[in-house]
Amino acid sequence: MDDITIQFEGFSPPEFVHSYFTDLLEQIREEAPTWANIRASVHRVGEEFRGVIKITSHAGEFFSTASSRKLNELGRKLTQRIRRQLDRWKSTRFSHETVRKPLPESQS
Repeated sequence: MDDITIQFEGFSPPEFVHSYFTDLLEQIREEAPTWANIRASVHRVGEEFRGVIKITSHAGEFFSTASSRKLNELGRKLTQRIRRQLDRWKSTRFSHETVRKPLPESQS
């Protein structure tokens, strides 16, 4: 799991919270470009949690931020936003390829 890193700051999450975010990032990895690195952080600021997901890959960078008072809602917001970007990338990634002209038939 070297390609996925998650940091928690301002609080120590119970194991189920760590597992929840790890599972979300594993799902995102399945949708991300091949060989992508995924970095996430969750910060507690007062009564609120703020999160960031950043994907770095050969296809470009994807970035999402969100905040919420509830960790599960924060995870949902972060993944929805990053998935929108990944969906946009998937819908345009083949539009830049050129179609080769057919080779002329050989004359015998």
